[in-house]
Amino acid sequence: MSKVQKFLGIVLLVVCLVGCASSPTNNKSVISERQERMFWESTSPTGTTVYVLGTIHVGTEEIANLPQGILDAFDSSNHLYAELSLADMQNQQNYLTPIMEETVIVDEEGNPIPLTMLLDEAAADCLSQIIVSTVGADNPEAFTSMICLPPWFWTSTLALSIYQTMGYNAEHGIDVLLYNRGFSAGKEILGLDAMETQLKILAFGTADEQLALLQELLHNIIDKKLDEFEIINQMVAAYLEDNRSEVKRIVQQSIQDEMEAAGADYIAPYTNRIGNLGNDPFELMAHLSNRIVQDGYDCKILAASFKGVQQVRDAFNAGSQAITAPVSVLKAIFENPSISKAVTDFNNDWYSVYGEDKGLCDM
Repeated sequence: MSKVQKFLGIVLLVVCLVGCASSPTNNKSVISERQERMFWESTSPTGTTVYVLGTIHVGTEEIANLPQGILDAFDSSNHLYAELSLADMQNQQNYLTPIMEETVIVDEEGNPIPLTMLLDEAAADCLSQIIVSTVGADNPEAFTSMICLPPWFWTSTLALSIYQTMGYNAEHGIDVLLYNRGFSAGKEILGLDAMETQLKILAFGTADEQLALLQELLHNIIDKKLDEFEIINQMVAAYLEDNRSEVKRIVQQSIQDEMEAAGADYIAPYTNRIGNLGNDPFELMAHLSNRIVQDGYDCKILAASFKGVQQVRDAFNAGSQAITAPVSVLKAIFENPSISKAVTDFNNDWYSVYGEDKGLCDM
């Protein structure tokens, strides 16, 4: 069973400012590092400027103290994009409730099963104490409701609680700061991803797998073995120093560690999403492919999230062994005049012999 997956909380907030820079030469966008922490600027040949700010979901007051240059870019931008849209953030409960209802563990009659009946004794006692400390000992109805919540919900909630004990919280995250700033200014913030998708990722897996992850985390809390959460300290230190290469190394190392811990059959880099966040998905695939070979992992790369045929070609060239792609992209891959003619000729020959209303199953 895999170790509890670490919540790194890394996301890129993209801020677009149109028409404020001179046009670069050679018809190529110019990307440069700004002096502000984790801040980049890209100018297209048409003069469009895109700013990219790297953020950490959870933070401290020091992290949330943004330089004026970043705030000025945000305030003057015509289009704003974050990992999730402001509308999704404001309506997250509407997405959370149905997914939680779908993933509650129930008995044969459809009644919720308390997690204390599914965890071992030590883990059950630990979770019970946590809930009692939250709702109070004299509130049995609230206790009963909370002890029946899905395992993945408790795993995520406890992980965030651990980060809070380490001095990090979402209120001091740059994302929350900029969401609030955008809301106050009446700005629309669009999303690169959807709330429903992210929640389904958290809830992914069978009930047994989710229970095992929760039980492991509870035992780590009991035994005070929380070393895997220390990676956030490394990330924050590199972030505050504006050490961009170290941040990249930490993220890549985390991916490799999770592959090793999970014993995964496939790892699925999301090509288009990685590209939208300002990174090179094919460089990442090549790096993962090399490490899989060097370290002897029994794992394959299943590339996903494609918008065009060239991305598929680049993924295979970078080391991906398989892909999952929309039907429109798959059709485009096989669009070829010779193939189309061969299919048409075969169909015509078949129809001339057997008729249009007869297939192989009818033979």
